[in-house]
Amino acid sequence: LPRNGSYGKTMVGLVGELHAAKVTKRGIAKVVKSITGDHIAPSTVNNMIARISDAEHSCAMEIRETIAKSASAGFDGMMHIDNGMRMWLTVVQSGGMCYFEASNSRATRLLDGMDYKGIAITDMYPGYKRFDADGLHQYCWAHVLRYALHLFEKDDPTLADAWRSRRRKYWEDLMWLFELGKTVSESGAHSKTQREWLDGELATVLGRYDTTDDADLEKHVRMVERHLHGMFAFVEYPGVEPTNNASEGALRYYVVFRKIIGQTRGGPTAMRRPGDLSAAS
Repeated sequence: LPRNGSYGKTMVGLVGELHAAKVTKRGIAKVVKSITGDHIAPSTVNNMIARISDAEHSCAMEIRETIAKSASAGFDGMMHIDNGMRMWLTVVQSGGMCYFEASNSRATRLLDGMDYKGIAITDMYPGYKRFDADGLHQYCWAHVLRYALHLFEKDDPTLADAWRSRRRKYWEDLMWLFELGKTVSESGAHSKTQREWLDGELATVLGRYDTTDDADLEKHVRMVERHLHGMFAFVEYPGVEPTNNASEGALRYYVVFRKIIGQTRGGPTAMRRPGDLSAAS
């Protein structure tokens, strides 16, 4: 919050929270009057919001710079509608700090601006491939296992028993490898040799399902093959998480809010308001 001004931090904080909840400036003035009894003009609300934004910017840059120097960080993003435009909200988190940035392209502006050199923990969005160099990339095992589980659990009466059984065995093999990787990592035996050994074991498992007439299973196998050398970075480097659950959790508030206001159902007209969603916490 701004350190100086005509109103105290409680008042300015209230205005900031209401603005973040997408209340109009005239609506904020009405809410402030009903709660505090103070009459403030929409122009005063606008001034407070501008001062909050200025104060947040330096704080946000400090957070981003700190995360940029961290050994590992998780990245994730979600689509949202802002002022009638399709936008992406991207988050990077490390060590309990989160930095959010909104742009019209998924992750690109944040990634270009940060020029992150540590180990990135991400889902399999192609834009994150830039981290593959030198093995500084950990793809999310939760995404891999979740989809593999869905392959045999989904309610599909046309799915043959033999296919369902094969898909289940595939998921069990991946789970076994994931647990093996965690055991090695938790033992403290972090090394490139261990990582390469597990890469080989994963390649062997995938080879068992390489030729199949099951298109969905083959699609998943091919996906894991493309990202094979980024599945066990957590075994080589201490402190790296095997999933990007933390960054997904950082976006949860916004995902729930998007569902509440029906953005994904309403399309570009679902939400219109001025301003941006860049923020830090």
